[in-house]
Amino acid sequence: MTNTPFNPIQERLVEIMQKKTQNDDPMFFRLVVAYFFCKIASMMRTHIMLPGDEHIPVNMYAINLANSGSGKGHSIRVLETKVINGFRHEFLNKTFPNIADNTLATIAARRALTNKSDPDGELALAEAEFQTCGKLLFSFDSATTPAIKQMRTLLQMAGAGSMNLEIDEIGSNMLSNTEALSSFLELFDVGQIKAKLVKNTKDNQRSEDLMDPTPTNALFFGTPAKLLDSGKVEAELDSMLVSGYGRRCFFGFSQVRISPEKLTPEELLVALNDNSDVDYLVKLSNRFALLASPTQFNTCMEMVEDVQLAFLGYRQRCQERASEFSDYQESKQAEMAHRHFKCVKLAAAYAFVDSSIYLTMDHWNQAVALTEESGQAFHNILQRDKAYAKLAKYIA
Repeated sequence: MTNTPFNPIQERLVEIMQKKTQNDDPMFFRLVVAYFFCKIASMMRTHIMLPGDEHIPVNMYAINLANSGSGKGHSIRVLETKVINGFRHEFLNKTFPNIADNTLATIAARRALTNKSDPDGELALAEAEFQTCGKLLFSFDSATTPAIKQMRTLLQMAGAGSMNLEIDEIGSNMLSNTEALSSFLELFDVGQIKAKLVKNTKDNQRSEDLMDPTPTNALFFGTPAKLLDSGKVEAELDSMLVSGYGRRCFFGFSQVRISPEKLTPEELLVALNDNSDVDYLVKLSNRFALLASPTQFNTCMEMVEDVQLAFLGYRQRCQERASEFSDYQESKQAEMAHRHFKCVKLAAAYAFVDSSIYLTMDHWNQAVALTEESGQAFHNILQRDKAYAKLAKYIA
């Protein structure tokens, strides 16, 4: 791992997952770990100051495909129950409620000043409005547009947290989630979405349209065969990529066939019970729990001068490479032209995990390595065999 261009914490987790699942291909694990890094960073409202004093939130959208039996579900369970479990507990039970109380008090004071009304009365109204939005979900696997907007109002009034859409078996569930996918398409860049105009009545009062951005994350994972089915689902995927998911998403595309066990039962038992892995996960969970501290909230990642130059240079190279695609290669062109944008968000997530307020060259180079690997996976998805090619190969 000393010579890897990738993030060392990420690669250590990948190594553990590969050992547990006996899967030699790191691609799926590498991307899913990066997604969870971005997820916890966005929960704490981490953002980046780009050259020119532009601020953008840290977040990630990812389409991550791997064959059945490759350890997709296992790896996500490990991350949820043994890596970010401490962060989740601290954030939901301490940090989020405390920040929400402070934000509601600020909203009430502003409204009292604007309306020339009683601050205590405005606070009671704000708290009641906040309660009607329901509880914060750490993640969810489906949603309607009204529910997404209601959750967004909750996050705006709390001043903390992010929306995290995570869909398993995306090939089987894509067509039933087109409404949520359409809303998330609009939310990616800076977390903004337009409100729907509805009639204001006594029983249905129109709430204040808060302009605060809310970060959103999305993870779509499953098997290539279900998503790339040469039918309606694949057509919907192609439409999604052209409409904007192509430029917004990181991609993983692992087609490695899972081979029979290479270890003896005795060797496998030793690998599965490796205490060094257990100890590492416990330490990492405790470390991530500290990232939910209020002192880590709303961190603005500053780019040192070398990173600013590297970012601008990478943006220029991506745009030059994008210009080489033909007009009919719209998805490839858009993904390449915007590759730098999602790359810098990932680099900031690496900085957050390191408890750094500076985005260093190490963070940047690690993010570029994964972004380029993602770009190759995207190319492989687009170059996949069509139905007629699969049939010809089958006949041959």
